[in-house]
Amino acid sequence: MAGVLSNTSALTASIYGRHSVGPVFGTMFLVHQTGAALGAWLGGYLFEQTGGYGAAFTISAVVLVASSLVTLMIDERPGAAIRLAPLAGEG
Repeated sequence: MAGVLSNTSALTASIYGRHSVGPVFGTMFLVHQTGAALGAWLGGYLFEQTGGYGAAFTISAVVLVASSLVTLMIDERPGAAIRLAPLAGEG
């Protein structure tokens, strides 16, 4: 897991610039944890409604394939990060 975390952080810095890593990585973490919480709840709910895990596994597989397709579209080339220059007299 630690290798995935450091690679994700490095890829985020490469794409969005190192000054944007905090907000972008924080947003990714928030979305990831929200999905994990909803996924756990939804799995239990679907089990209670259907009596098995088939629906939960099917939904999980569809989401996994969709996220894999989105991941394949990531452009790993460094983007044009906005460079902020200090105002005259500040510094």
